[in-house]
Amino acid sequence: MLIQQIGYEKICQELQAVSIDSWQEYKLIKIDADVDEEQIYLLKMNCPSTGKIHALRVGTDLQTAREAIGWINWGIQKKLPCRFKLLKKLVVAL
Repeated sequence: MLIQQIGYEKICQELQAVSIDSWQEYKLIKIDADVDEEQIYLLKMNCPSTGKIHALRVGTDLQTAREAIGWINWGIQKKLPCRFKLLKKLVVAL
């Protein structure tokens, strides 16, 4: 809610956010400002259907956006798009 009211870009600018990595619609961000006892790492997600931005705090030992996705999903990585599944079925059928 706070992100929508203030605006994601303004929050990132004020808190000196640095983009570490991105993958598809996800971005791993580190907050450099001294606002907490430990560094803050966030996984930013853009919802393609609503256009809303969501950000979840993740572990500070993560290096990539895909690692952060797995961290949030308890080790389950995001699956490949359906078109890759269809391609796999076609290759197996041949």
